[in-house]
Amino acid sequence: MPTTPLQLFNLENNYELAFPNDFDDVDLNSPAQSILTDFKTHQPATVYLDSTVDEARHFLANAHSAVLPVVDSNQHFRGLISEEGLGEEAVMRLVSSTRKRPDIQVRDLMVSREQIMAIDYESLGRTTVAKLISLLRREGQPYVLVVDHNSTHIRGLISAADLARRLHLPVEIHQHQSFIEIFDAVMH
Repeated sequence: MPTTPLQLFNLENNYELAFPNDFDDVDLNSPAQSILTDFKTHQPATVYLDSTVDEARHFLANAHSAVLPVVDSNQHFRGLISEEGLGEEAVMRLVSSTRKRPDIQVRDLMVSREQIMAIDYESLGRTTVAKLISLLRREGQPYVLVVDHNSTHIRGLISAADLARRLHLPVEIHQHQSFIEIFDAVMH
């Protein structure tokens, strides 16, 4: 292979850092898999069960994500924590005369794995971003895990907030309230 001499030059022009999202041609008609950050090729940012609220907020901000997987000390998936779940209102509900704010951990605020909905990785490849958003809205799910039934691995996480950022469109999901949430609201 013929080579050419290399040359260095000063950054006098307005060069900017390149980010993957700068090159996305993702729109509502794109395959839904195109918006997935696949954990098989990109290590997920995670937060530990025993992390404090402030630590978890810091992790979320650094991950540039609205939702993070929660793991135990053995790296086993235990649930999800979101910006909303770490909000002051959620934290203050747990603060009492016997429980101080610094004692509240992610485990107290997360959504446990049993409460999280999932979609199969292969089926995600057979639908569009628009249909995925429609499913999230219909089911009242602000996020969904993407799982591979063949390997029983969690391949990714898609949140409505991250979709909105990526598409530069509002993606609002009205969560269905559980009986316990309705009861709690009525009693307080």
